[in-house]
Amino acid sequence: MFAGLLLFVCHLGSRRQFNARVRGTGASRAKFGTLFGVEQVPHGDTLNGAFKRLAPGQVQEVVCQMVETLIRRKVLYPYRLLDRYFLIAIDGTG
Repeated sequence: MFAGLLLFVCHLGSRRQFNARVRGTGASRAKFGTLFGVEQVPHGDTLNGAFKRLAPGQVQEVVCQMVETLIRRKVLYPYRLLDRYFLIAIDGTG
């Protein structure tokens, strides 16, 4: 799930760019492996296949859990509106 999110966070326009930028460089592969305890970075086509099998509700659940974690860890506190409200925008067009 994180590899797919990384594709969007890093503004990589396609799975091909993900392959070139993350899988294609030794430094990126090493960092990815260290962060997530995996031997390989998934291929862009693998991401596509995995996300096709997920129901929208499953993805939404993960997104909600990620936002809850950000709030619980106070990562979003500096960006609150009127020191009270959290503004969170999620692009769901794709």
